[in-house]
Amino acid sequence: MGRVPGFADRVHERALRRRGARGPVERRVALVREEAISPRWRPPFPEAGSVLRDLNARGGPST
Repeated sequence: MGRVPGFADRVHERALRRRGARGPVERRVALVREEAISPRWRPPFPEAGSVLRDLNARGGPST
């Protein structure tokens, strides 16, 4: 992947190896990392919607 693995990546690789993974596991580790940081697992704060609406009403950046 062209980068030095971080601690979490090494932990995930070791867990995959203990579960029987053979050969290169970099892609699987990347998938685990992507899933771990997914917003699905960290729902927004309850007030996030109203804050975003207020910012938009104040003329927030356009896309």
